[in-house]
Amino acid sequence: MKRLYIFATVLVLSCLSVSAQQLFLEYDLGHGSYNMSGLKDWFSAQNPSLSIKNIKTTDNFPGYMTHSAKIGMTFGRFHRAGLLIDYMNTAGKKGVADYSADYKMTFRVKGLRTGVFYRFSSFDLNNEVFAPYLQLSAGTVFNHGKYSEGIKLTEQGSDSKSQSLGGVNLFVEPALGFRIRLTCNFSLNGNIGYEYDITKRFSVEGQKAAISPDWSGLRLQGGLVYYIPLKK
Repeated sequence: MKRLYIFATVLVLSCLSVSAQQLFLEYDLGHGSYNMSGLKDWFSAQNPSLSIKNIKTTDNFPGYMTHSAKIGMTFGRFHRAGLLIDYMNTAGKKGVADYSADYKMTFRVKGLRTGVFYRFSSFDLNNEVFAPYLQLSAGTVFNHGKYSEGIKLTEQGSDSKSQSLGGVNLFVEPALGFRIRLTCNFSLNGNIGYEYDITKRFSVEGQKAAISPDWSGLRLQGGLVYYIPLKK
């Protein structure tokens, strides 16, 4: 799988670079809201194997900060295309603590999103100071989850268990954005979009799990773009 993605990445960049005028590197920091309805219901229903009372849920897979990096090419005045890689994470947490024991149940979920994107604008993306654009992204989300449960007893030591999960989602994300030109080589970028996960999957030891992560939700991002001329 990794070799296939590396080959596809090299192939896409090679094809794009033939007619490209500029290479650009982009980094965006943002916030994502995640559906995760299945995980939320499952986690809320989980009870400890021991008889423990007054357990409270402190996190139930909330939206969180996202990191996004893009490498792309410019084609004429109106078109942009390239590759993306994003990082997302969230968690479910519940527990209780008193003078005699500390109990915690945690399910951390991370998503590494990779794919391609295309931008189009009816404004001149090369020369206009402010230029809005439409963007469409698509690709895969590599999921990693870790479920852990543990208790620490003041006088009797501690006990814990954990399990790791993997899997791949397919996604599409339409977005509306803008670019503000600062200099010939730098621009500010911002966009708002909605990710929709077409498929959702968690697996344990190669077997499909009964639960799955759903990263669908709003994406709000902003960052900096650096341009490198390819043709004079």
